[in-house]
Amino acid sequence: MDLINSIEKRRTHFTIEKAPNLDEDALINDIKDVVNHSPSPFNTQHQTVYVALNEYHDKVWDIIIDSIQSTTSSKRYEKLKDKIEGFKEGHGTILFFDNTLHIEDLKQRFSKVKDRFETWMHQAQGMTQINVWNLMGKYDLVASLQHYNPKIDDKIKKLFNIPSFMTLQAQMPFGKQKGPLKGKDFKPIEDRFKVFS
Repeated sequence: MDLINSIEKRRTHFTIEKAPNLDEDALINDIKDVVNHSPSPFNTQHQTVYVALNEYHDKVWDIIIDSIQSTTSSKRYEKLKDKIEGFKEGHGTILFFDNTLHIEDLKQRFSKVKDRFETWMHQAQGMTQINVWNLMGKYDLVASLQHYNPKIDDKIKKLFNIPSFMTLQAQMPFGKQKGPLKGKDFKPIEDRFKVFS
């Protein structure tokens, strides 16, 4: 699948399932390459990715379910329950972290622009996330980007023995698409895209 096709098919999918014929080794190698080649400010390479499969994927969503259930009203939890349990039915979860030590080091070394590093860090993290998300199309997989942090941070770090200076930014459950691809409404592109030559 070419890049444009993959971008066009990218959607937020809430209903996913296991992908029985997935070449996990190939997917993991491609994710590794995407992380390695995604840009970062001053080449800090602060973006760190953990791929949770099988029992680890289940444990991630057990932590999320437990955290949401214990910190949310029962009425609110009932609204979220099906969606969250649906993510657990997926094939795996990608956890996106930032290594804050790299950013703090840059702030000290480049003090004249230190107030810009938080923005640049988030931009680089976003580029890594969208690169991984678009990669999913190559494997006929779908995904969504979720943010149940910071409620889950300590338990996730404990599960994977992640140091305290790592900051969890997002969770990406992925799997095989259940149901048809949803349509998407577009505002007039002429209002959002201009060319001057």
